[in-house]
Amino acid sequence: MKLLVFDAAGQLGTELVNYFNIRHEVIGIDLPEVDVTNIVDGISVSDNIKHDVIINAAAYTDVDVCELNPDKAFLINELNAENIAIAVDKINSKLILISIDYVFDGEKKEFYREYDAPNPINIYGISKLQGIAS
Repeated sequence: MKLLVFDAAGQLGTELVNYFNIRHEVIGIDLPEVDVTNIVDGISVSDNIKHDVIINAAAYTDVDVCELNPDKAFLINELNAENIAIAVDKINSKLILISIDYVFDGEKKEFYREYDAPNPINIYGISKLQGIAS
């Protein structure tokens, strides 16, 4: 299976590449090779790399800084996810989206499930939820 990992130079991306590289062909890409907040770059990657699965590990993860820079948070956490989803759809591939912290408010006393109603309490959580909804 051929996998493509976005944000392969980041902490999570590096771990994913190392883990999956044992049994699969893994291509890792990162800035400045491709800017996934730019739809043209996302489509270009999908045209050039025929892969079975895309793993999106890219995120603006500094929760406190997201509060100070909401435009950047939405650019990376929402638009990036949307552009990657468009590229995935274009080549009929599968998408794994990693890191959806803070889309829940933390009030539930049990584990959250994917069908639980989200209730983000900060800019980071809202931007991640928008990336899921894209």
